[in-house]
Amino acid sequence: MKGKLDEKTSYQFWTFGGKVPGPFIRARLGDTLEIHLRNDATSILAHSVDFHGALGPGGGSQFTQTFPGEEKVFSFKTTIPGLFVYHCATPSIASSFHIVGEIFDSVRMGGGRPMKEEQTVLVAPGNAATFELQMKHAGHFNLIDHALSRVERGLNGVLVVDGPEEDDLMHAGPAAREPKGRRGRE
Repeated sequence: MKGKLDEKTSYQFWTFGGKVPGPFIRARLGDTLEIHLRNDATSILAHSVDFHGALGPGGGSQFTQTFPGEEKVFSFKTTIPGLFVYHCATPSIASSFHIVGEIFDSVRMGGGRPMKEEQTVLVAPGNAATFELQMKHAGHFNLIDHALSRVERGLNGVLVVDGPEEDDLMHAGPAAREPKGRRGRE
């Protein structure tokens, strides 16, 4: 979608549902979300989605790399409260450090007090930070700073986590349907 940034400048936006920002998604702790991503057949680029609060490989981006005319489905369980962003994870755009598909349990900037349950942290040039997290899903997790043009040049890290894939947290395909009477909160 082409939109105006100001009176003289327009920009070709990548959208979700034809909107910038994309639709707001509200869920309760413990809910399972089933995400369908359809990339319009007239699109010239692949599209994906990375949910910062989704605990699994790429925040869903590894399951949703969707080429024009395709549709992908993945499901994930909400395990921590908060307001989380989502965005396209297809490399070629730009922005601060996060691990795609996990939330930092604790972040300490320099010698400061720890911040809890952070999803993205700005680390200024010449500064330092320590990060603690307990991985909850096996897979490959990208360590990026949102300057995705650098990722295209191979400047990224990948944390490889072995262990159970915890399909109840995230998996490709639709959500498992629970028998009637077991749906939890209504």
